[in-house]
Amino acid sequence: MQRWYVALIAALLLSGAYQAYSYLLLPLVATHGEAVAPPLEGATEFHPPVFKEVANDHFADFPWTSNAAIKWQRGENTFLFAETAEPDESGDGRVVKFAPLALLWSDPEKPDAAPYRIVAQSGRIQFENAFFDEAFDLTQVNPGRIIGASLDGAVLINGPDALMVQGRDFVFSETNAELTSYNAIKFVQGPAGDKASRIRGSADGINVLFIPTTDPVLGKDLPRVAGIQSLKLRQNVRLEFDSIEKGGPSNVLVTSRGPFQYDFPSRQATFEEDVRVTQTKRDKSGESMADRLVCHALGLLFEPDPTRQDEKKPKPDASSESQSLSELRTLRLRKVHALGLPENKTQSGSKVILESQSQQILGNLSDLRYDPVERIAELRDGQQVIVQRGDTRFGSPTIQLVHDAENHLVSLTCTGAGQLAHQIGKEEEDDKPVTAQWERQLTVHPQDAEGLQVVKLNGEVRLNMPDSLAVAADEATLWLTLDEIEKLENRSTNDKENLLRQPLPIRRAEARGNVFVVGSELIVGRLGQRREGGAKELIVNIQPGKLPLDQSGGVLRTGAESEAKKRPPLFVEADKLQVMVHHDMAQGRMGVQQIEGEGSVRLEQLSSETIQVGDLRTERNLAVTGVGFVAQNEGNDRQVVTLYGNASPNGDITEPAKVELGPFSVAGGILTLNRIQNVASVDGPGRLTFPVPIGLAGEKLNHPADMMIVWRERMVFDGKTVTFHGAVQGSILNDKDNISRIECEEMVVRLQNRVDFQRSPNSGQKAELDSIECKHNVKLDMFAYEDTRLVGRRHAQLVSFWMNRQSDQFGGEGPGKIDLWTYGEPVELAQQSGPVANRPAKRKEDSWRHTNIIFRGSMTGSSEREYMELSDDVEIVSAPVTKHSETFQRHGLSNMTEQAANAAWIGCDKLHVSYPANEKTKSRAAVILATGSTQLEAQQFHASADEIRFEEFQGRFTLRGHGRDALLHSQKVPGQPWDTTSNRLVEFTPSIPRISVDGSSGISGGL
Repeated sequence: MQRWYVALIAALLLSGAYQAYSYLLLPLVATHGEAVAPPLEGATEFHPPVFKEVANDHFADFPWTSNAAIKWQRGENTFLFAETAEPDESGDGRVVKFAPLALLWSDPEKPDAAPYRIVAQSGRIQFENAFFDEAFDLTQVNPGRIIGASLDGAVLINGPDALMVQGRDFVFSETNAELTSYNAIKFVQGPAGDKASRIRGSADGINVLFIPTTDPVLGKDLPRVAGIQSLKLRQNVRLEFDSIEKGGPSNVLVTSRGPFQYDFPSRQATFEEDVRVTQTKRDKSGESMADRLVCHALGLLFEPDPTRQDEKKPKPDASSESQSLSELRTLRLRKVHALGLPENKTQSGSKVILESQSQQILGNLSDLRYDPVERIAELRDGQQVIVQRGDTRFGSPTIQLVHDAENHLVSLTCTGAGQLAHQIGKEEEDDKPVTAQWERQLTVHPQDAEGLQVVKLNGEVRLNMPDSLAVAADEATLWLTLDEIEKLENRSTNDKENLLRQPLPIRRAEARGNVFVVGSELIVGRLGQRREGGAKELIVNIQPGKLPLDQSGGVLRTGAESEAKKRPPLFVEADKLQVMVHHDMAQGRMGVQQIEGEGSVRLEQLSSETIQVGDLRTERNLAVTGVGFVAQNEGNDRQVVTLYGNASPNGDITEPAKVELGPFSVAGGILTLNRIQNVASVDGPGRLTFPVPIGLAGEKLNHPADMMIVWRERMVFDGKTVTFHGAVQGSILNDKDNISRIECEEMVVRLQNRVDFQRSPNSGQKAELDSIECKHNVKLDMFAYEDTRLVGRRHAQLVSFWMNRQSDQFGGEGPGKIDLWTYGEPVELAQQSGPVANRPAKRKEDSWRHTNIIFRGSMTGSSEREYMELSDDVEIVSAPVTKHSETFQRHGLSNMTEQAANAAWIGCDKLHVSYPANEKTKSRAAVILATGSTQLEAQQFHASADEIRFEEFQGRFTLRGHGRDALLHSQKVPGQPWDTTSNRLVEFTPSIPRISVDGSSGISGGL
């Protein structure tokens, strides 16, 4: 709010009220010394020289005064000239009429000042006493004091400082304590001497109301009044002030259709009805600028100025009148109140208009209040105060402004629901302004410790930059630089991009409470969620800096980009977000250099791209969750993102940091992504989940399943190889036919193609599994299902294990142990009881069978070809069991049980196990081939050979000798003598029983 109208109104009251009192009234009533009676008309021709001098010096433009018939001097300071003096018939012997009338009065307190003169067509003076009846004689009478007077016809008043007043028919009455004129009045004062200021005014009618008294305050011959009660200009008031301010001319014009009134005791002044205050200034260049105030009513309140109190002390001989005038000169303006006209059923109403061309301000309101002492201005409106400043428009029910002595803004407060709009560039249909909205309050407090202007918005705040960014919060704070704001406002270009090629006015921004941000690259909080779904706090710091020329990277990017390079927006949920932004003026770009998040963090990015894993195609959706994160950007894809989770005192992750990219998911306590090094890592415990088309042993799954890997110490992923350390566990859980689980101390997972973290997630990169390698204390569990029924289980313990999808190979290093449980038609190794000739025995119900394999060497195999080889001190034992968790050991062969009767043990140097399909039934059964120092042991037979082959489907053993005979020892019933068979080739089916030697067969054979 500017203070131009403060000086205007102060000058108006201190000059206008004082002049109306002193210029119009005192010359009529103020006399000093004894009265000198005028001579009777025509009674004498004696004219003292003093009258001639006064007439020539002060009334040269009225030559009749030089030879006036009546010359009357009252004391040393008052002279009266008239052509005629006659009684007024309506005056009861107390009223004398002078015509024409000329009066001169000099202020004894200002002997060097020009005197006051009054010229009227005629004048009537009413005295206290009736001093004539039929005879009229002014020489020997005692009329008493003056109690009334009138100036009739045209009246001219002149005074000090080039004062001139023109009017008609002025009337004073002691009875009414009032001076009145109902006619038009004009006055002007100045310029005079070294003062360039001038005051001009006019009005239709004037009324001065005095304070009645019984004491001779003004003197014994003067009316009984004790100062002015009020001054009123009746209507069509016009006051104009010309002055020089700061080297340039200034003109102030005040008009009102209604009255102007000043009340002296309360020091209050009012203008009414269509009040207009206009100040026009001309700068050094000659350009004229206008400031304007329009209102229905304008109220002013004055108070004594403490800086001028010494001027109020009267001189010892000063009169009461001069004391009153002295007080007027020592007042200062305390309050200004401008009101619009309220609208009602009978009138349309009007607003207060405040306009400044120099400040580019236009205000529309209903109530304006200003305190020049405290320098506080308050703008009110029942609906909205509307203020337009340059390209900025804002509104609020109440706006309060505070200035300092240098007219600088101290604070601005908008109370109630309001809005702000700033137009950038040309105002066109497709060029929407930057806007801000709030429900409770906006405050501006320049300046903080750093010299920045602080702007605070409170209550459901909305900030919107069209086609760029929108922010919603419970409250927001902005830190602005005043110098840059002024430069931005004074810029001559309308080019939006040039805004980023100059210093920005904003340095810092904070948003608190249910923060939502919506932008082309960033969305904070979920749209459509309940109101409490936003962040608790968002802090943005903007600093000058250099950005890389390459546009391809960045935590977030701001600047010109082609549509093809635009990414889908990043959704962010967090309790607190801190963002560091660098502004590169050389390139006209802004880039986010660091983002910190605290609390319940979630980042998500949606994409129409897909990821293919085997036959599975899934959307490429990025999601990040945790309790905190830090994302740093050094340009040219040098980005490091660190996510944080919560851990218990024992190291368990209670709330993990988690990254999901489509079906890929990694979680841990501290998760770091370094794009320039192309490394993702997790320190401490974590979990990785991704889809695979094969099982842990390389077997092809009916459809891709999720593989989950957990660890205790660390995970490192370089784009192609993932390394896990410490109590690593991997499992495949979601396949309905197979569930696999593996444990080890170190695991390495390799992908077929390298994932480049510097490339866009929309670049179509594939993430296919290539191999898995496990080391140190490896444990492997696999479960096979038919629908929901478990039909197989495998458990292995190895020193190491690996699987390669490209070669379809898997393997491991021993010493190792493998346990197999299969469910199906039982394998018969003992003779069947009670068979009928030429007819097989009745088939038993499907049951479980346990096979245990131990070895000291290595293990290799192929899932596609369904085989496995083991070497070095291999032992295998197999027996029927009642459930898939039951085991059978070699020492159990000596038990006289049906389980032991159908069990067998093989020891060898190398073991080959395959599962070929039966050509007729298409079902699969194991084929076991043992070679090198082979031993076979069962309850009713044992053998030794260079090679032993067992075919599960037929229940048949084949023994071979290489350079020596294979030996088979068997018995029909346990406890009976052993039969021995020896040959290079021996085939043996225990359940029949049948032995074949080089093609010959029988119950027993041999040598």
